Amino acid sequence: MINRLRAVLATLVDGISSRLDLASVELEDLIVRVGLLAALMLVAALAAAFALVFVSLAIVLIVPAGWQWLTSLVMAALYGSGAAWAVLRLRREVREMPAPFATTRDVLRRDAAALRSSVSPNSAPPANDEP
Repeated sequence: MINRLRAVLATLVDGISSRLDLASVELEDLIVRVGLLAALMLVAALAAAFALVFVSLAIVLIVPAGWQWLTSLVMAALYGSGAAWAVLRLRREVREMPAPFATTRDVLRRDAAALRSSVSPNSAPPANDEP
């Protein structure tokens, strides 16, 4: 009976250890992806901002002097609506992101269900129980 209890405890510890390893791998992957995405977004935003400033300046300088104020106003409205779209899209993406550690939680739920079913009163004792 004691040997069986030790075997169950060893199996339980091994299971917890492998689940913690899975969680740490998922966390490392998440950190790497978030860091890469942040760096790429920063580079893209800076490049786009510089391009936008210079193209806007060129457009305003090309139009006749009497229409420069209207050109600036139209461009500001376009940029503002683009920014509003981006913010709304970002909010939607954040809401739809999967929960962190979803795989780990699913595996732990399955493990808990398996343990509950193996401990249930309907389960028969093993045939080869060592003393």
